[in-house]
Amino acid sequence: MTDYDERIRSQIRAQREWGQKGVLSENYAIAENVLLETIETGRVYGLTKEQSDRLLAHTRQDASHAVLNSSTAVQLLKSLKRWLIFIALMSLLCAIKLYL
Repeated sequence: MTDYDERIRSQIRAQREWGQKGVLSENYAIAENVLLETIETGRVYGLTKEQSDRLLAHTRQDASHAVLNSSTAVQLLKSLKRWLIFIALMSLLCAIKLYL
């Protein structure tokens, strides 16, 4: 196990102690540590100012796309959950009517 892996595990353990549990908290810990690893290693990509600006613009676009897709997925899941509850209740009502 690398220091990077241990740092992520340690952060996830700490988050759980603070009451933050689940996949979203774990995803946050991993994403934050990817950023920290990049900063700490001092990676130099040898990009020109124009290349750097273009990369930054595309990165922002990708991040926006990911956020919007995640938001849409959450909305769809909520809608699906409501439909499943509705179907379950209707099935229950039909079953009750059959036995009455």
